[in-house]
Amino acid sequence: MPLPKTIAEPYEHDALVLLPVSDPLPASPAAQVSALASALEEHLSGNDAPPLVPITGSMRTAQRNAQSMQNASRLGAAQARVQLNEADVGLQTAEYELARVREEMAVCRAYEPMYETIPMQSETDFIASASLTTASDDDPMARKYGILLARLEAELGFVQAQEKRIAELTAQRDELVRSRREIAKKADAVDVLLADYSKVSHTMLKRRS
Repeated sequence: MPLPKTIAEPYEHDALVLLPVSDPLPASPAAQVSALASALEEHLSGNDAPPLVPITGSMRTAQRNAQSMQNASRLGAAQARVQLNEADVGLQTAEYELARVREEMAVCRAYEPMYETIPMQSETDFIASASLTTASDDDPMARKYGILLARLEAELGFVQAQEKRIAELTAQRDELVRSRREIAKKADAVDVLLADYSKVSHTMLKRRS
């Protein structure tokens, strides 16, 4: 009988396929294959042939053990596939978050803080314009932090002045908008008066004629 060229999938309701996975797994039947094949050949040759029943029983046991190991390998492969899919989803999520972090880092690098637009004096010029107590302190740390505090106070004053100027400009803009609206209302009222005057004049001219 010729051997099949392809091996089809097992029948899903086959009793061997439905064998539960034992723990621990049985020993591999690979070592028994040669002995079973030799015993079957001796039985078929008829020379001091061993009984067929023990041979077929051993073959069924080996088949059950092989199928049990195959079921275990299928179960392990399915579990590994699930873990691989979860790892792939986690990797894609991490890559997406990495891309988002890189985008945010690029935005942060492109950000120009407000203090960089403030005209800053050099430390030498600032010390020259600072108080003598701050500039001539003998303690290096006190001198350093004194200069730092003085610079921060100067920067704060500049920021407050800028904010005050912005508030004044905003108030002026609001006043201009309000004045423009009032002028527009007065212009509309004048248009109405002119239209009424035109109607009255036209009516009077008709009566005189």
